[in-house]
Amino acid sequence: MLALAGAASALITVSSCADDLATPNEIYELNQSISINYDNCLSISADNVTLDCKGYTISGNNAGNAGIRSSTNRTNVTITNCTITNVGYGIFFEGANPYYNITINYTTIYNHAYDGMRLHTLNNCMLAHNNVYQTGQRGILVSGGSNCTLVNNTANNNTQYGIYLDNINYVTMRNNTMNNNTLLGFYVTTKYDEDIDTSNAANGEPLYYYNHADNQVISGLTLTAANTSIGKIIIANSNNATVRDCFLSNNTKGYAVEVVNSNNTNVYNVTSIDNSVGVYYTGSKNGTVGNCTVNNSYSPSGSSGLYAFSSIGQFFKNNIITNVDNGVNLMINSRVWLYGNTITNTPSYKIYSRIGTNVYNVTNADKSVWLSFSNKNTNNSVDFGSAYYVAEGIAAVNSSLNSNWNTSATITIPFSWGKCPFVNLYFWDNYTTDVNEIIANGQLCTSMTTPACTLISCDGTTLTFSVTRFSSYGADGYAVPEFPGAAAVLAIVLAAAGWAAARKRQ
Repeated sequence: MLALAGAASALITVSSCADDLATPNEIYELNQSISINYDNCLSISADNVTLDCKGYTISGNNAGNAGIRSSTNRTNVTITNCTITNVGYGIFFEGANPYYNITINYTTIYNHAYDGMRLHTLNNCMLAHNNVYQTGQRGILVSGGSNCTLVNNTANNNTQYGIYLDNINYVTMRNNTMNNNTLLGFYVTTKYDEDIDTSNAANGEPLYYYNHADNQVISGLTLTAANTSIGKIIIANSNNATVRDCFLSNNTKGYAVEVVNSNNTNVYNVTSIDNSVGVYYTGSKNGTVGNCTVNNSYSPSGSSGLYAFSSIGQFFKNNIITNVDNGVNLMINSRVWLYGNTITNTPSYKIYSRIGTNVYNVTNADKSVWLSFSNKNTNNSVDFGSAYYVAEGIAAVNSSLNSNWNTSATITIPFSWGKCPFVNLYFWDNYTTDVNEIIANGQLCTSMTTPACTLISCDGTTLTFSVTRFSSYGADGYAVPEFPGAAAVLAIVLAAAGWAAARKRQ
């Protein structure tokens, strides 16, 4: 029941759950605790509204309802001094249309089936001095929108995450506490454009979150996660940043070092023990991961030593990786150069790649070499470390290990022999890592041969060419029919040699 207090209608007293708080420019106050069984308790559908619960409680029966809900875009809404318990969602702002100037403070939310706060598309919001705990999913979820500030909130003992930021721009976090959440205390996705300092902590461990950390060096940190804390270093939207000489352990549900939307950011001499992923790059370009150690006491499913997601130009060099599910994980069009890494005890793959990742570097080359497979089966998973070899003037692929490699490709290899106008390409139907063996025993590869070598270009240091397909020939020299899995003896080699080497054969 709603009751007007005073002729000016400046204050509306709430004594039971109402369908709609629909009068703009009003202050609504609870004068007692109220409850609901299945529907939402209080719905806000007006602008310039303040709801002051005066410390009273809104409760329900943990169904899919909400204590306080708004399903349309609103402006200038304040919720304060509430206790909300035993409903599906404590506070739920839903819908794709934006909300503006939303404040939620001094509110306690606990024992909910889903999220304590589920807030979509908020712009210019302030969440302060709230206590959210024992929810069935996330304590505080903020999704979409921009310019939100979270100050002095506590999000403990939630079934999934304490505070979860999803696809939101420009978040400031200060003095938030996230303890004993089942998955992680803090999680962020997509935008990563936050101002988060070390006053925020999960299980007593500060958040090390570096945004726009251009030219900074982060070194000497030791993070031992309590399994549900953060236990990682995040570098976001940065240029020329460096993480080095750090020790991170026990983040079994997350990354040790995460590099997001950054350029030329390097990770050196970092030790990762019992983390789900050692070093993770996403949406980033260039940078080196060198002399790092990733070592788990066991090999959890889905774990990786080094992981690149939609990233280009990273150089993974001289790292030691052991006891992870996949040594190096390449996803979504990543191009990563690998050299001198030691990868052991990986139940799934040493090098794993899928879903549109078209470019792979060479495991045992010290220069910029890769193969680009334009028609690769994106659902394929194979240990590329044992499938190909590239080095100065040579690209060799053993397609007997996977028939999907018998396809079109673009090959780029370092090439410093002789002068570019004098280049002959050779093809041989046996797998080898010796370029001289290919020149001695193979055949010329031109636009008129099978396989055909086309679009040949050379700039003095790099040779690039394309092949329409990898032909299938048996190791004994007899032709093998061209269909997947035709014979275990299939081995494909492409070789590039300089003019001087070619003249030696002629």
